[in-house]
Order: sequence, then C-alpha cells, then structure tokens
Amino acid sequence: MNLKSKLATVFKMGLLLHLLSLFLLMSCSSDDTQDDTETNPLIGVWQFERSQINDMDAFAAECPLYLTFTATEITEDEYFGSSCETLESFTYSYTYTDSKINAEETNGNTFILTVKEITKTKLITQTRESDSDVIITSYWYRKE
Repeated sequence: MNLKSKLATVFKMGLLLHLLSLFLLMSCSSDDTQDDTETNPLIGVWQFERSQINDMDAFAAECPLYLTFTATEITEDEYFGSSCETLESFTYSYTYTDSKINAEETNGNTFILTVKEITKTKLITQTRESDSDVIITSYWYRKE
C-alpha cells in the first residue's frame, strides 16, 4: 500500500468517525426520557376518597369512583348498586392550564375544576356549584 492509499484510508476513517459522532450527538436529547406525567401530572388513574362541601365533611366513597386522565380525555368510571357491581362510564375532553381543568361533556356542557394540590399520589380539586356559594372539594389518590 503506497502513502497516497494510506492517507486516503486514514481520511475516510476520520470522516466516518466524525459523521458517526455527529449522528450520535444529534440523536441524543434530554427530552427523550420525559414522560407524559412530567408535562401533565394529571395523567393516570385517580380514585375518589372523600368530599367536603364548604369545608364540612360531606361523604366518603361507598363504591369506587375513578378518574382516568390521558393527555386529552378524562374517563369517569362510577360503580354503584348494593354490591357496587354496576359500572357507568363518562368521557370528557379537557385541557389543563394554570391549575384549571376545563372539561367538556359530549353534549357540549362544560365545567371547571380547580386543582388545589397535586403530588405523585394525591389530587385535591375544587368546584363551585353554578349560581350558588356551594364549594365542593374532592380528595383523590393515585391508583397504582
């Protein structure tokens, strides 16, 4: 192998190594590991625990009630009946901004829940009954 061939081989290998390094740098991003719950902490399944009306204990859950949040929808699964055997489900579209859940039912009715507190395991929401001074605070915990 003559000197010219050796230089050409070294140049090609250097160019290949440079292109490979560039490819690796461009394909890595810190955002790649970010999951949906980092951008929207509501995403997941929440189980109802209890409610208060105007800061007075109102009721605890006799049968399970779940809210399942995706990026764009809330599904409410409510069990009832003497043995909590009957399931009724409702789906709403929603947005979440400035600690407000703006939800819309399929019939066009809307409602707003204010998120008073949210952690990895706890969600506290509040809503005001329309045309009244009644404030309902609901306590939820994340279902695993």
